[in-house]
Amino acid sequence: MDDRPRIEQLDRHRELIVHGGVEREGLARSVVEQQDALSARALGLMDGFLRESFEPPAFFLDSIEVLPGDEQGDVVLRYSFWPDDDPHAYGYTYFDVVFAAREPPNEPFWPIRFTVGFH
Repeated sequence: MDDRPRIEQLDRHRELIVHGGVEREGLARSVVEQQDALSARALGLMDGFLRESFEPPAFFLDSIEVLPGDEQGDVVLRYSFWPDDDPHAYGYTYFDVVFAAREPPNEPFWPIRFTVGFH
């Protein structure tokens, strides 16, 4: 059995990474269909924690990762941040917003964690 994630290029700048079986592929399709709404929620969450003021184009969605499905969450949206005043200030920094998939009548995806990391 091959446990490697499947990687798909969504466009020139974004990739989709899917771990797990067929059920995770269905989840991935749902996330891609709702990526604008999920991204808006993620950016709203990050805006509340960052000291920097920014315009939404300063954040760029680099990848969507569908995790294998455990208590760590289901989906990770990874962003890079390029502020206008110093585009290199965060060059090695990434921002992950982790969502849990939920059953109706709840909203389908809910943010459960926000992390900052360094390449």
